Amino acid sequence: VRGIDNFTSGVLSVKFKLIGGESDQIAGIAFGLTPAGDYYYARYNTKDGNVALWRFENGARRRLVDGRDHLQLPLDTWHELRVEVRGTAVTAVVNDTLRIEGTLPAPVSGRVGFYTKRDSVTAFKNFSAIN
Repeated sequence: VRGIDNFTSGVLSVKFKLIGGESDQIAGIAFGLTPAGDYYYARYNTKDGNVALWRFENGARRRLVDGRDHLQLPLDTWHELRVEVRGTAVTAVVNDTLRIEGTLPAPVSGRVGFYTKRDSVTAFKNFSAIN
């Protein structure tokens, strides 16, 4: 996302529409993107039907928190993903229904972006960042 060079805390939100994909459909917000390519991301995934928090580091991804609640969101409909980061605490919510809370190993610092898998077709709109 242009204009956000060093996100350390606040609320990130975006509307997303899951359009298609071969194996599943995914929409997420990446944060703490470093020049080395490491980052965190919170995402909704139709295959699991939940929200999860992941870490991508040194070319490998690792799930930090897996949402317990499952709900299959309809395709071709706008939904909202909101991620709040305060220090090491992270909360991610989809449509005010699916929610996870997690703790990061250290406070974040870095750029912000969108996350999806290479075979997913996802549209994003109305992104906002509030400190």
